[in-house]
Amino acid sequence: MSSIPQSSTAGLHPQPAWRAARQRRILLAAMEVLRAEPERGISMDRIAAAAGVGKATLYRYFGTKEALLRACLQEVIDELGTRMEAAEESAAAPPDRLRGILACMAETFSQHLLPLRLVTRHHRELDEAWRWWVRDARQRLVTVLRRHFERGMASGDYNAVDLALVPHMVMGMIRSGVTHTELPAGALSERIAAFVLRACGGKAKERSA
Repeated sequence: MSSIPQSSTAGLHPQPAWRAARQRRILLAAMEVLRAEPERGISMDRIAAAAGVGKATLYRYFGTKEALLRACLQEVIDELGTRMEAAEESAAAPPDRLRGILACMAETFSQHLLPLRLVTRHHRELDEAWRWWVRDARQRLVTVLRRHFERGMASGDYNAVDLALVPHMVMGMIRSGVTHTELPAGALSERIAAFVLRACGGKAKERSA
């Protein structure tokens, strides 16, 4: 996974390797606890126990629940962005690149982003903050989608696409599908890809027919 934000106590100097490793262990433990039991909200006691550290140590790395949750979100977005970029830069044809991008999105939204969102509902102070964090974080994902459609239009694989709207629509379909249906992530991403490819037309339509 990608690197995580340093704690507010890290100062201007890089963390020692042992401290960075411990911080990462705490973060990954927190993500697993929150993913497995989102309905219980953020329990710093449970997270400290899962990471194998004392509660005081946990607070030295993440001074508040807000700091911990935001670090979890940033880690998930960084990892998803990296996977989406790799799918887009592959040598596959545009329709297959799109399927790869959407598969990454559906899997991550289902396994990580939805549970993290559910966690915030148990903490009123985090509920509003979450919306702002996601608004900032989603730009990287939208950028990958926009580049995908730009390249598909340039190659003639797609007809004209509204680049200001369609990337956001695709993200909305993934988010709504994960939230409001019981489809497995793989089936969800395939159905959305088929819909988008039909809408884009061009060579993409011919290949998917």
